[in-house]
Amino acid sequence: MLLLTLATMLACKDKAVDYSFPDGIAPLEANTASWPADMAEELTYVVGEDDDYHWAHAKAYVYADINDVYPCLRTAEVNIDRREIADWAVTADVEEGYEHSYAIWNQTQPTLGIEVEYTDTWRHGSTLDDDGALALVVSSWKMTEGNDYMYLKENSVVTEIADEGITSLDMVGHLSAALRDGETTAQYYADFHADLIACVDGMDYPSFE
Repeated sequence: MLLLTLATMLACKDKAVDYSFPDGIAPLEANTASWPADMAEELTYVVGEDDDYHWAHAKAYVYADINDVYPCLRTAEVNIDRREIADWAVTADVEEGYEHSYAIWNQTQPTLGIEVEYTDTWRHGSTLDDDGALALVVSSWKMTEGNDYMYLKENSVVTEIADEGITSLDMVGHLSAALRDGETTAQYYADFHADLIACVDGMDYPSFE
């Protein structure tokens, strides 16, 4: 088991939480973005470049209970980069040892007459507080089948209780792909955040047409 250590305990509860998760589901790295001011239901991010990839760190709040957010984190319309993807298909239960795992095959919109395909594999796990209530969720996804234009794509999200009825998202991503950079991942996180809000509110997802 891999021990996930967070810098602070839950803001709204003084209860012990077991932060142990299976290998392969821990956050990629410490997040250097700042939290939105006044706990606004907004997203902030920073981007940069390493030797082998572009990275993006983002933080956001969703005005919903974590019990409502967790199912939406596993919803295809939230997971898919609908700004770029024309078609997709989900295969459930592709890996053992995780609460939820699935693979999403993606086919992009044609760009310069080229369509590319890739598959992301998603994993989700949660932990409970001493009272058996959902306290924290860690999600990770990684490109497991690529193409000639995409070399690395991996992300993690820590979803935690920030306050009563408010859930926080701590997002970290690495991307190495032709004509893409950290802003590409940051845009995805902004869409991911908007889609989560739509999902928990029962509203239509934003359209990118």
